[in-house]
Amino acid sequence: MDQHELPALPVPDLCQSIDWYLKGLRPLLGEHEFAEAKTVAEHFCHNDGAALHGKLLEYSRSIAPRSWLMPYSRDIYLTMRDPVTLVGNYLLELALPSFSEKYDYLEFTAILAHSAGQLYLEIVHNTLPAMAHKETPLCMSQFQGAFRATKIPHRNKDRFTFFQDFTEVHSFGVFCKNKFYTIKLIDEDGRIYSADCIRRALQQIYHDKGSHAEASWNVLSLAGSDRAAELIAEICQVPANACSMDIVNKTMFIVTLTSLTSMQQPLADKLYNSTDDIWAYKPWSITVYQNKVCTFNNEHTYMDGVNNVYLINRLLKKMADFAGSFADDGQTAPLTPINFVLSPPIQEQLAAIKAQYQKTASQIDIVRYVRDKLCIGKIKARKLNVDACLQFAFQYAQLKIFKALRTTHESVSVTQYYEGRTACIRSVSEESAQFVAALLNGAPQKQLSDMLAQASCEHVQKIAKAKDFCCFIRHAAGLEIMYERFGRELGIPEKPPLFSDAAFATYCTQYLSTSTLGNTPTVDTFAFAPVAPGGLGIGYVTHNDRLITAISFYRQDNANIVLFQHALDEFFVKLELLLT
Repeated sequence: MDQHELPALPVPDLCQSIDWYLKGLRPLLGEHEFAEAKTVAEHFCHNDGAALHGKLLEYSRSIAPRSWLMPYSRDIYLTMRDPVTLVGNYLLELALPSFSEKYDYLEFTAILAHSAGQLYLEIVHNTLPAMAHKETPLCMSQFQGAFRATKIPHRNKDRFTFFQDFTEVHSFGVFCKNKFYTIKLIDEDGRIYSADCIRRALQQIYHDKGSHAEASWNVLSLAGSDRAAELIAEICQVPANACSMDIVNKTMFIVTLTSLTSMQQPLADKLYNSTDDIWAYKPWSITVYQNKVCTFNNEHTYMDGVNNVYLINRLLKKMADFAGSFADDGQTAPLTPINFVLSPPIQEQLAAIKAQYQKTASQIDIVRYVRDKLCIGKIKARKLNVDACLQFAFQYAQLKIFKALRTTHESVSVTQYYEGRTACIRSVSEESAQFVAALLNGAPQKQLSDMLAQASCEHVQKIAKAKDFCCFIRHAAGLEIMYERFGRELGIPEKPPLFSDAAFATYCTQYLSTSTLGNTPTVDTFAFAPVAPGGLGIGYVTHNDRLITAISFYRQDNANIVLFQHALDEFFVKLELLLT
């Protein structure tokens, strides 16, 4: 199927969108606050909102089948000024693949790089198998940014730059012992070097004892984009440095070789990269640990988690199917040490940036919460939704520890639309709030069972609506864009009160930002930083009946996070009793 034949991203119905907004607000506000918010929202719906909605419909039709939301979605990440590892990137730590025991560390890494090269050529030549959910084809446009693109820092707004095919992008980068190299992966005729050739290049790098300069330049990607852009411009006044930066930008992906096993490095360091070598502006930065566990640090401008997991699963399949061999002698894939000439003042600034970054990153931590028995069979036997029950666990823990339910964001993939990315829901509903409060207070089992069923049904409806792109958050973003561009033309010279309403701010603040990859046995951990100050970031995956959750938080909340995990345990014990 031609990807352009996928349906265009719809513009939600305005009245329905406002209705879902108010339903999401209701369990978060008191009676008086909610009444005021409702008045503001309904006035918006029948006045300024109607004019802005009409303009959004007109704009959407004018660019179809392109997504009216995509420029805004990209701009969110391109205008972030803080270090990308703290605000935009996310981490996927893979489960140890069964075939890894066949190979040593560098052989395994070479097979990974070789398989990634095959994947890259499938994208270039448009031979990648279609991605689908059940029988519904999904948009694959994001894959174009996986290997031949990079985010480049600029003042105020970064750029996401695409390069040509393997004529421009043909090598991958390697950090090893704080030095940086490139290895040519694809030759001039578009053929991939064998894993054996790549392994020999990796051996030379791994055992290199030469005078190749240390790669302190990579600290720039931890500086925040305004500062990074300023220093890159200064460094690249030296022509050799400009050439080196161009080479870095045109790498397909970057691999970090380390002397550590995955167990020796804290999860926080894996995500925030306060100790590792990384160039955090690449879509794929891969650390390969000595025990052959891999982590993927993904720059988020172009690629979402669902799409990355599809590519990673295909990568793992290619690695598992590898039929090559390794020999003592033979050709070596071309490798190049990459150096930057850095003046002492620049080196001092980089050292200061690294120290400040480590200080900032040390204020955020991550814990890994694992529940080995989720009783998913019992949940499904009662015709309840598994994801709903997991969301109720987070709400129960939040209510018990923080004594209140705050805005909880859950991402929902909408890649069935052309250039579709994510919608979202506010997963706290009146039904779920009443259920977790009743469960916490020890209500009778029959009452709890009925309330659980109602809350689960409401959650399913919310997800279904979001899948159809009934999503107030995204819709409101589009309406704000229409105001900024066409407000005066539409007779709306001042920002509509809805957008500055305190209730609107409450709804849009992701105190608990949650996202799931569903049942994905190949991913052992899915993690990202908190989105709101003082908030939590919760990434979760299931492996059949096992839940693996990464909870990021500010260290000042450490005592509460310990209690939060105990409250999750308590919820699952109570849930199992309720289902028995």
